[in-house]
Amino acid sequence: RHQSVLVERADEGTAAAQRIIPTQFVGSLRPTAGARHAREIAATAAVALLVIIGLVGWRSQSQSESLIVSAVLVWMILMAPLSEFHYLLVLLLPMMAMVFVATHALDGATRWLVRATLAVFAVAGLLTMAFVPLQQIGLLCWAMIGLWGVLLTVVVRQARMSGAE
Repeated sequence: RHQSVLVERADEGTAAAQRIIPTQFVGSLRPTAGARHAREIAATAAVALLVIIGLVGWRSQSQSESLIVSAVLVWMILMAPLSEFHYLLVLLLPMMAMVFVATHALDGATRWLVRATLAVFAVAGLLTMAFVPLQQIGLLCWAMIGLWGVLLTVVVRQARMSGAE
């Protein structure tokens, strides 16, 4: 009886481990930076990314607020200690903001950049679900960092374009 309970709990733990994906920044740094310094690098990066969001947001126009909030949401998912697939539903707002920019941006370069980012993120998400080694190296984490960067790039580009008018 005792062994069957342990086996059932082990099976539950395996199922839970399969739902947890390394979208968090610390988990994705381990293969590259080594487990020893991953936490320090992630903490430094978390502060740096948040400062960058603050600086870009401080100088942005009011029409870019949804993009700044989207960047904050991506940052929050990246910095979570654990992530499960359903946490990625929070990325619906950033994705919808990107779709809006892809259809309404005035310049072709911004539209192309946003469309390419959406395509890369979609492929990274599908590959991450299909191949466990890609989950272990944190492909989705690195794709989210790219998404974060493009969101802030679009904000800066919009500010420059409105300032040039």
